[in-house]
This record gives sequence, C-alpha cells and structure tokens, in this order.
Amino acid sequence: MLASKRLYPLPFRSALRALALLAVAQIISSPAQTTPAAAEHPQSFESLVTTTGKEYQNVTVKDVSPSEIKITHDAGVATIPLAQLPPDLQETFNYNPDQAAAHTQQRLQANSDAARREAALLRVQKEAIDVDGKVISTTSTPDNQGNTTTPFLFKPRSALRGPSQVKTTRTKTTVPGDARNIRRFYPGGKDVPRSATITTRVTVRDEVELPDEIYIEDFPGTSPAEDDELEMKIWPIGDVSLPGTEPGQTRTLPRFTADEKKAALHYFNNPAPN
Repeated sequence: MLASKRLYPLPFRSALRALALLAVAQIISSPAQTTPAAAEHPQSFESLVTTTGKEYQNVTVKDVSPSEIKITHDAGVATIPLAQLPPDLQETFNYNPDQAAAHTQQRLQANSDAARREAALLRVQKEAIDVDGKVISTTSTPDNQGNTTTPFLFKPRSALRGPSQVKTTRTKTTVPGDARNIRRFYPGGKDVPRSATITTRVTVRDEVELPDEIYIEDFPGTSPAEDDELEMKIWPIGDVSLPGTEPGQTRTLPRFTADEKKAALHYFNNPAPN
C-alpha cells in the first residue's frame, strides 16, 4: 500500500508579520496613563529652577505625566521629574509621590516588555526550522480552551534552521606564467600577476540534527494522517513527556509548534537565558 503524500509549503514571514501577531496577542500592556494634558497647565515660563539647582530658560511644557514633565528650552529639550520641581509647580502639576512611583514602575515594566518582545521576534526568525518528513502517528487531545487539537509524532528527513546566510570564500589560484593562459583571469591584460584570487559567494542555511521522532502540535489546516509526507515550518518550544513502551514508563521528546503566533508568545513568556 502506497503512503499518501501531501505537501504543505509555508511561506517565509517577515519580522513585521511576527510583530503584528504579538500585537494581536496583546502581549504588551496598555500604555501608561498620563495626567490631564499640558494645555490645562501653564505652558511657558521665563525660567525654571529645579530643587537640584538645574536652571532652564524660556521653558515650554510639552507633556505632563504623573511622574515627570517634558519641556523645550533655550538649550534644547529636557525631562524633569515632578519630584525635582519647586513645591508650587508640584502643586500645579498635581504631583502625588505614590502615583509618581507607580507610574515610574509601570514605565520600567513597559520598557522591559518592549525588550522581551524584540528578543522574541528575533528568536522567531532565528529558531524557525523548515522540516520535511513523514507522520508516524497522531493523537487527539484537548487544549487549555477545551478545543480538540491533533498533535502528532513526526520522523524528520531533513531540517534547515533560520534565515539564509551568504558565506564568502576566497581562493588564491596559481596560474601559468604564459600571459596567453592568464588572460582568462585578466582579459587583454599586460604584465599580469602569476596568481589570482577567486571570490565565491554561496547562500546557505544551517542544517539541524533532529532525533528520529519529534512531537509537533498546532498544525495548520486539515489534520494530518499517519504516513502523510509533510513539509512545514516549526519552532522548538521545549519538551513533552509521553507514555513509554512499557506500562508506567515515560519518554521525553522535543516539542515543536507549527504556529508562528504561539511560538512568538512562548518566546515572549519564556525569555532565553543570558
């Protein structure tokens, strides 16, 4: 009996696509709230002196938050913590130490989340594996939302990781001294050298060694069947424990997802160790 053969090529998706997926997943929390707009406060000062002694001339307030103001002045732009403003201006800009501390912590968390998101996007590109092979077996299991998924065991035949890279090699080749033979390197040349350096550029991808069996979930489209031949893009997301061949035994296999969105979310929630 001949095994059925179905091919599922998946196109390469750019970092912007992964960024959009993360946005849809609402990984990053909502932007920090600000106090009433700067237009509700005095917008211009001839001079402003902070409690640290820093002086600014011809000040215009551009933005106000619970922890700071942003201004333009004679020498450029500046951000001043409300805690460093004179008491009368602190009152003008509704300074509250507890709210300022909470706002500062929220901003730091947002910066941290942005860094984690960028790292996740890079991993989505770097960790992607284009694999082809054959389905060994399938099993239906409920996911956390109660939906039925069909993960399967897969026997990889070949696997390539990450984006293509251009590798350059340079080879110095010695050629005969007869100028007539050297002209193939230097057509029409005179007093040509007795050697030439040949530069070769080749586009390659890194090969990945995978075990004879891997566990894949979140396959797009129609669920595959046993002995199906597949081509797809997958991302590593840890390991999975499965029953072993003997009662009471378990075995651990590499776990992959074929869903780019799930991979991005996994990498965001599980940053790579430094």
